[in-house]
Amino acid sequence: MSLLLNTLLALTALITLTHLPPSKLFALHPIAMTAALVLGIQGTLNLNRRRKNKKQQLKPQTREEAVDGHFNFMMMAVMLMGLGLLAIYQHKNHTNDPHFESLHSLLASTLLLLIIIMVLSGISFKSQIRPIIPWRLHRLAGYALLVGLTGVYYTGLDYMVEGASVWYARGVLGCTSAVLVTLL
Repeated sequence: MSLLLNTLLALTALITLTHLPPSKLFALHPIAMTAALVLGIQGTLNLNRRRKNKKQQLKPQTREEAVDGHFNFMMMAVMLMGLGLLAIYQHKNHTNDPHFESLHSLLASTLLLLIIIMVLSGISFKSQIRPIIPWRLHRLAGYALLVGLTGVYYTGLDYMVEGASVWYARGVLGCTSAVLVTLL
């Protein structure tokens, strides 16, 4: 699975660096967002592996260790998303382009609200405060978020060079579909 995720990150970096305008701010956006998606998926897989492989491991990971790993991956992903958001926002300010007009940005903005709720609920789980939402709902919302972020990622491909985006889109859909299937 890590091979698929690393392939996704490498493809994004390759496309960004070879086919997009040489704006350093804009180039940071897809790379940071893809790295955040990869870390988020890895954090989800980290937690899922514990659940599915409890009996098969020599030294099973405790729930606390698994939750700590998941939380750390997610916090790194959120920080990278913030960096990617800041990069594209500054790029659009610098080029006087309008903000929040494309399907990509509207879907991403909507999912940002879900991300904020998920982070707050995750923090409440971690701090042993009464959870804002039950963990099963948190897990279901996390899967929905993963599907939604994959959609955001795919709609972002509209801005790629046409010749490159066709093969790249197939690779992205292949990688993310494989990840989603393994999660279920």
